[in-house]
Amino acid sequence: MIDSTTWVDKDLRDRNFALADLAGVVFDRSDLSGVNLLGANLRGASFQGAILTGANLVGADLNNANLHQADLGEAHLHRANLCFANLRAVNLIGADLNAAKLFEAEVQGAYLYRTNFSYADLTQAHLVGAYLVRSNLSYANLQNADFRWSNLNNANLAAANVRQTQFNYAQHLHRYQLEAAQYWPEAIFSA
Repeated sequence: MIDSTTWVDKDLRDRNFALADLAGVVFDRSDLSGVNLLGANLRGASFQGAILTGANLVGADLNNANLHQADLGEAHLHRANLCFANLRAVNLIGADLNAAKLFEAEVQGAYLYRTNFSYADLTQAHLVGAYLVRSNLSYANLQNADFRWSNLNNANLAAANVRQTQFNYAQHLHRYQLEAAQYWPEAIFSA
């Protein structure tokens, strides 16, 4: 465990915290660009307004973490646990969340351009108003997720599970995108 539980407004760029126990630590508004948090325990940690561009969070446990308005552009979150995490208004442009767990994550208003969610579990995640243009959701579990008012222009939904997924008022969602998904007749959408 790190000695300090509060690292607010700190410059922590390119540090190595691989496999560290940082549960509950507050990193609000800190610069963690390029930091290595591979497999780190970040349960309940707070990164509100923090910069984590290009960070390595592969296999990290961010269960119930607060990432509100954080910048995770080009971050590596392969197999990360983001269940119940607050990702409201987060920037994940070009981030890799392949096989990540986002069960009941709060992702409203997030900027997810070209984000890779292939094979991710977004069961019951809330993505209302999210910007998912050109995002890859292939083979993802989107069951009971909420994409109302989201922009899904050119999003890849191939083989994604969209059973009981809310797409009401989603922008630029086309029938051909849904037809490529699993259980698409059970998705909930309107024009």
